[in-house]
Amino acid sequence: FIQSNLSYRVMFDDFTVVDAAEAEAKMRSKAPGALPEDEHIIMAFKLRNHKLMFTPKRILLKDSSSTDLSAHEYTSIPYRMVAAYSVCTAGSLDTDTELYIYTKNSSHKIGEFSKDFKKDKVDLFSIMNLLNHYVLLNLDPFNVEAHWDNSIGADLPKPVQPDVQSICDILGDNATELDPEAVQGQFKDYLLLNEKVRIAYKSVRDLTVFTTKRVLLVDKRGITGKSVNYLSVLYSHIRMFSIETAAGGIFDRDGHIELYTDIPNLAAIKQDITKDCNMLKIHRFLTDMVCGIHVGERAVESVVNADDLGGGDYHKSLPKWLSGEGNAGQIDASVANNLFHESPNDILQAEEVVEMAFKGRKDYMLFTTKRVIFVDNKTIVFSGKKVNYLTIPYYAISHFAIQTPGTGLIFKDRDAELQLWTDSCHFLPERGSGDNHQPPEPLVSFLEQDLAKKKVDLLAVHRYLSYRMLSIGSEAMKFSSQELPPKNLPLIPVRPTVPDEDNVWSLLHEMFSDNAHQIDAADIDAKLHANCMLQPDETVGLAYANGRDLFLLTSKRIFMMDTKNFSGEKVQYVSIPYSSVRYFEVCTASTSGFDRDCELNIYVKGFWSTLNIRPGHNSQIKSCISQDFSKGNCDVIGIHNFLSDRCVTHFADQTAFTQDIPNFKPFTSYTEGAAMKFVSFFDRDNMAMLSNEEVGELNHELRFNPPLLLSEDIENIELGFNKKNKRLVIFTNRRLLYVHTSRSFFGHGGEKVKYTSVPWSIVQGFRFEAAGKWADSDSEMNLYVEVHHIGQFEFDLKKGKSNQTVINRWLDRKVVDKM
Repeated sequence: FIQSNLSYRVMFDDFTVVDAAEAEAKMRSKAPGALPEDEHIIMAFKLRNHKLMFTPKRILLKDSSSTDLSAHEYTSIPYRMVAAYSVCTAGSLDTDTELYIYTKNSSHKIGEFSKDFKKDKVDLFSIMNLLNHYVLLNLDPFNVEAHWDNSIGADLPKPVQPDVQSICDILGDNATELDPEAVQGQFKDYLLLNEKVRIAYKSVRDLTVFTTKRVLLVDKRGITGKSVNYLSVLYSHIRMFSIETAAGGIFDRDGHIELYTDIPNLAAIKQDITKDCNMLKIHRFLTDMVCGIHVGERAVESVVNADDLGGGDYHKSLPKWLSGEGNAGQIDASVANNLFHESPNDILQAEEVVEMAFKGRKDYMLFTTKRVIFVDNKTIVFSGKKVNYLTIPYYAISHFAIQTPGTGLIFKDRDAELQLWTDSCHFLPERGSGDNHQPPEPLVSFLEQDLAKKKVDLLAVHRYLSYRMLSIGSEAMKFSSQELPPKNLPLIPVRPTVPDEDNVWSLLHEMFSDNAHQIDAADIDAKLHANCMLQPDETVGLAYANGRDLFLLTSKRIFMMDTKNFSGEKVQYVSIPYSSVRYFEVCTASTSGFDRDCELNIYVKGFWSTLNIRPGHNSQIKSCISQDFSKGNCDVIGIHNFLSDRCVTHFADQTAFTQDIPNFKPFTSYTEGAAMKFVSFFDRDNMAMLSNEEVGELNHELRFNPPLLLSEDIENIELGFNKKNKRLVIFTNRRLLYVHTSRSFFGHGGEKVKYTSVPWSIVQGFRFEAAGKWADSDSEMNLYVEVHHIGQFEFDLKKGKSNQTVINRWLDRKVVDKM
């Protein structure tokens, strides 16, 4: 029976095309709130109780239970959330074709989903062209407007090598370059009218094509190659890239292209290129597409130290193969600027400028007006030299830290560190088990560069990256002459003293507890400005200390100071711009005596862990930064409101919201039967929708008791749901606000209240599952969010106690209609 059932699913789990108008009419009759009246289905497919539908605004997935057809669910994915998509034709023995959709979301539902279609019954390329139209058509990432496709990459040199692969290249799967005009003609039916092919490579049967809209990867599969997969990846989701030249010897005949994305299920794309291809050509094109063709803003002189401080720190008396790379030291930025504007290392754009530069024995790290570049010079035995160029645009950096060198009686701590967390999700998962277990490695999701002690202006590095990172999303700061920092600043930041840090009790508290207590913000503000660790117009709003450690909320960032050793010499300074915060939550301490701390959790766009940069298992990788506070020594609501002002009002990507929502309609009369009451008794998480009057009362109450909302001219509650005063979900015009009251020790301990704030800018899609007729007491609502390792929020709504049409129209305006 199992085998026959599997065979049935393999042969018949394929979607077929259905009439779009009929599918829309049927959907509106069974689920009238799924789509607004002015939005129509233009393409639809069906498999038993499941449907895949496309409108001009979204992809709509419909699923139903096999036992209760009334329990239907609809998932809305706006086209702007599609990061990549592919179609795969059928092979000689295949009975179906395939569609894959990728998003930035990490949930299993919309992170990556696929649908199979009956062979010869569905025009697969009509789906591809529809996605081309709605996902790619209006892409203009750098606001160049109409002439973008005609101008970008138009002056790239033409291929000079013939499309011929040697036996070694074929065996090594190394690609050769093709004539872009010929590829343009070959793929004209799959490209947009204004889309231009600029660079193309062919590897035996496969192609990698770089157009002005996307990277198109054509993968021929199977022995015959009849099954072909066409994968489109948007440049906006290629967060970083590396180009490696070929050494040219017999043991190294290929260069490498690696693209690193923020797509969890498509984290990296790699292609080997023959040694005869112009690697700097593809580097130049990717720089234009990923970093932009605009002129980068020059940093003001007050944050830059471009002097030569002597270069790297390594054992010059030892042979190169024995001494290693050593620690990078600061070199003259103008010298590096000239070096990388000239052949054979001309990787910089014409108007791009190196503003700080560092060099070890042979490798470089460059801070330019647009990106951080790591240059890795390699020597391959019996082959020659090759160079790897890794580009990290500033917008791909989530947050950063500098770490000062420490001391040591026997083993001296000779280096400082620069640490960068990126939003790329490319990492090496854990391998093996038991004694052979190897922990995960961050690869490009977290990078650490060793810097030579006394040969790097570490304070200038901190100031420079602060300037770059804290200016993202707004105009770059301009300092007046009165705001210039004093001259002759120390190379290494001076650690500010923390009140009572020499107290024995304070040191013990630091060793055995992570709970911080509130201190005078003005005092720390003055010390950090005196040390030039803060920007001139930056102020400390809230300050907390735990022994010698600090946790600060300033006007521009979350700033953490972690003193590492007993001497206090080694200190890590972490800066998290508010623009990198995705959402946050605060939790009060329990009202009983067993719980002595309050909690703050901040979820950032970076993928790799911040506080635990060397996790032992994949499950320990978190995008969350946590801080505990001593009970009675912090104002939880004050922290919540400060972060609300920073992360929701000023640094979140807010969209204007029009209150064009129908008034709350009384739900249809519904009376629970005895069986349903029995089910509801055990399902205590179900919430009921608030009426307009209740929303109005809540709007007033939450400005005072407790004061959770922003000022009335900025934020207002528009929808709400609650569960017997224990759970409260609020939709304001700015965010989702979730209040959860819980009890510890099986209900006999004190109460804890958690307040979670999620700006609408990070919500990527939503799902609603209606309650069924058979022993189903609730409907379900999911909001998919842009947070690694989280993916979604889920809420249960009591059957008959909510108006799904109102909820859907509201979410449409905040999630789907946002362009």
